[in-house]
Amino acid sequence: MIRRSITKTFKFSAGHFLPNHNGKCKGQHGHNYVVEVSVKGPLHSIDGSTEEGMILDFGVLKTLWKPLYDYLDHKNLNDIFANVPPTAEYVANYIFTQFEETLPGDRKLNYVKVWETDDSSATIENV
Repeated sequence: MIRRSITKTFKFSAGHFLPNHNGKCKGQHGHNYVVEVSVKGPLHSIDGSTEEGMILDFGVLKTLWKPLYDYLDHKNLNDIFANVPPTAEYVANYIFTQFEETLPGDRKLNYVKVWETDDSSATIENV
């Protein structure tokens, strides 16, 4: 089986705290998040269209990311995720849901990975 996908990386900065956590994350702090969004789907036909030979134009992902960036960047995630702890897992799940609802055509979200630090990430994926 052949799987075809594209992945684009985005960044945003935000603060949060985990009120029920027993470690350092209990207090207000911030992260420079890195977000990977991967989309799977068929290659467009070689037909003279602007997306020929592509799964999806990277520019489409950038356009879909822009409102999320505006919503998340330099915000307190506790204000955005008022009823759940704003963990990397919840942030990844939120971004996954937003992308999944807006992808065009027969493209499917492969995964969203949110890096909270250089060595810690959370992944939500379609299986």
